[in-house]
Amino acid sequence: MQRLIVFTILATGLSGIGAQVLLLRELLVSFLGNELTLGVIIGNWLLAEALGAWWGGRRERELGAFVSLQILFAMALPVGIIVARTFKIWGGEAAVAGGIGEALLQSAWILAPSAFLHGALFPVGCSLLRDRGGETKAIVRAYLWETLGTVVGGLTVAFSMLPLFSPLELAFGISSLHLFLCGVLSKGRKRIALLSAFALCALWIPLGVKDLERGSLERRWRGYKVLHQENSLYGNLLVLSRGGEYTFMLNGAPVASVPHPDPYVEVFVHLPMLHHPDPKRVLVISGGIGGVLREILRHPVQRVDYVELDPALIKLFKTYSPPSTTVELDDPRVHLHLTDGRRSLQRSPLEYDLIFLGLGLPSDLQVNRLFTREAFELAASKLGTGGILVLQLPGSTVYLGPQLRKLLGLLIATLRGVFPHIKVSPGESTLVMASRSPLDVPEDSLFFRMGERGIDPKLLSPAMISYLLSEERRRWFWENVPSVHEENTDLHPLAVYYSLTFQGALFDPAIEPILEGLREVKAWWGAILALAVFTALLWVRRRRGAVMIVGVTGFYGMTVELLLLYAFQTFYGYIYQWIGLLVSAFMVGAALGALTAEALAKGGKASLRGVFFLEGAMGVYALLMPVLLGSLKGSPPWAFLPLAVVAGGLLGGQFPLAAALYGRGAARSGGVLYAADLLGGWIAGILAGVALLPLRGIVQTCWFLAALKGAGLGGMALGGGG
Repeated sequence: MQRLIVFTILATGLSGIGAQVLLLRELLVSFLGNELTLGVIIGNWLLAEALGAWWGGRRERELGAFVSLQILFAMALPVGIIVARTFKIWGGEAAVAGGIGEALLQSAWILAPSAFLHGALFPVGCSLLRDRGGETKAIVRAYLWETLGTVVGGLTVAFSMLPLFSPLELAFGISSLHLFLCGVLSKGRKRIALLSAFALCALWIPLGVKDLERGSLERRWRGYKVLHQENSLYGNLLVLSRGGEYTFMLNGAPVASVPHPDPYVEVFVHLPMLHHPDPKRVLVISGGIGGVLREILRHPVQRVDYVELDPALIKLFKTYSPPSTTVELDDPRVHLHLTDGRRSLQRSPLEYDLIFLGLGLPSDLQVNRLFTREAFELAASKLGTGGILVLQLPGSTVYLGPQLRKLLGLLIATLRGVFPHIKVSPGESTLVMASRSPLDVPEDSLFFRMGERGIDPKLLSPAMISYLLSEERRRWFWENVPSVHEENTDLHPLAVYYSLTFQGALFDPAIEPILEGLREVKAWWGAILALAVFTALLWVRRRRGAVMIVGVTGFYGMTVELLLLYAFQTFYGYIYQWIGLLVSAFMVGAALGALTAEALAKGGKASLRGVFFLEGAMGVYALLMPVLLGSLKGSPPWAFLPLAVVAGGLLGGQFPLAAALYGRGAARSGGVLYAADLLGGWIAGILAGVALLPLRGIVQTCWFLAALKGAGLGGMALGGGG
């Protein structure tokens, strides 16, 4: 029986990461999510799971409770996915983007059942394992096996299987696994009933899930015909049609529409192309399908390199677009590169006449890495004489709000650090051209080149060009965009924060003052928080001190994990396989750390000395992190894996030691400490990704983590450890 319980705990770790990824992706589509939305959704999951862990650990529970929680979790997961898809149609149009406030409230109740039940399973599992080796060993075993399950789930359900199966197929597969295990753990008629439910659930996957999948998607996108939906390695892809128009969606946001694309494509392409006297080589980084490539090819170019991250998006475009719109990809002058845009720039041996960044706002770390000073310097090195870098940013012809002014000012200041010549065309979208050569081309020359090249756009007439480039419009723009003395860099991604405040003002004005307020928080507040941790630990007893230390470690761990993922992304690009391996390496380290610390987890001075050592080690590791990361520039990607293993090991080692110090029974100790760990992660998931890393950068973030751990060590040594 003990082996079955251990295997069920391992399956719980697998299903937890699987459920989190499946529900997270569905909610990101519903809220057209960005970095802030991601942090809020993950935070709500961790908060509900922490409450479940606290509830489950209130008393020792028996096998019946464990089985009941598994059954409820198996029921909650598929229902949660369907609700995540359809809840918006209850109150309005599904395609309307909501604010962060709506994401906070709506995702909370959608995630609560699955996350609460999953959190409750951990302390109950600890309670069932307490018969062998005492309560501390039971907690360590439960922690170890659930962590290993999370590794397995990350490499299978959340990585390998996600592109192959639909979300509901995976959800019902997870539910079937839990029903089967519950049947094996039960006896008599209950076993027969649960194994029958498992058989029905497993049979439903090939027989009925596809219809349920399509039905829920059609309810989400009322008024559209759903032609295709899949989860690629990089996001949720969807193809919709209505009235002969085909729309391609990525994570709920449209990326291309055919056969009638956005008319502004003509402005985005032709104005920069006409500013170059003889464009022969052009690079397009993302956003080329649906019109951009077609308009570029109307010029006498010899080569167009088109970089797109997701191969599945190109495959869907070729499959579902009318032949008249896919011919651009078959043109012999177009060379398709399915890779990260910045990696493509680094590896390309060519010089280009124009580089188009067809990306949206730098509201997440992946997009931002193409809007930093380092990225602009790289682009400049790939431009030939008279070469032009082209960006498309938000704008207005009437009023630029304070958030947008700051964002535009920051990005233009970053561009000015690399390109001495910048020319803008204000409008609902702000066209920005940057070059190391003058861009003062007379309008007559632009008109002549248009005629010479046989360009006859539908929208961009000579009169429209004169209007878009009028001195009055450009003067108005420069008068409204402030001079900014900061720059957006790889290690200090301020544009992410400014993009979030801009989006907050658009979709959720109530949250915008909070985001603005975070900007005004001074760095010395970090020292005050560390002092508060130190002071609190001076006055609490050992048990409460252990809970506080685990909570702070939860914050530390989530922040370090985000920091490693961000640094890897900055250095190497968004390579999903490696991101999955980094998370798995972190969890492997946590398992090894827990296993190693088990020998010391006997309570008393031995456990206390172990906590002291790990607090100090985590502080030193945080101080070394900027140096270690800097030394990895130019190294192969696998060099990041040891850093993740070490970080996970330091964190995983502390949990069993804290459990030995707390010593209130397997269920209660496991529940309280697990809840504290998750609550620390909840705070970090929101603050670190949204404010700490973008506003303070990697170096100051590491200093803050070191201060927190130094405060923990000092407080435990002088107070909480006494």
